[in-house]
Amino acid sequence: MPLRFTTETLGAQINWDPTTYNGKNILVQAQSNAKRGSISNYTRTVNGITARVVEIPPGTAKADVVLGQNSVGGLENLAPMASRSGAVAAINGTFFEAYGGISEP
Repeated sequence: MPLRFTTETLGAQINWDPTTYNGKNILVQAQSNAKRGSISNYTRTVNGITARVVEIPPGTAKADVVLGQNSVGGLENLAPMASRSGAVAAINGTFFEAYGGISEP
C-alpha cells in the first residue's frame, strides 16, 4: 500500500518529500485524543451490483500486507489469508474480483 494513502487514511499526517528521500527510513507517528468510533459493515446494491461496505473510522485500524502462500507471487484465496493474519476486514490486491466476474466497478 502507498505510505501516504495509508497514513492519511488512518488519520495521521506525513511530511515527506520524495525528491529528498535517498533511501532513508520514514517514521510516521500519530496521536489522537478523539474518541474512536467502531468499525461497521453493511451491504449495498446499486444498479444490480451488490457490494460489502466496511467503514473504518480514522485511527481505529492497523493496515497490514499479507502475501498469498506467504510469498511474492503466491496464489491463495482471501479468506484463509485474512484468517491467518487475524484480519477484521480484507481486500485483495487488485481491489476487485481477481479470478472472474466483474473486474472493475
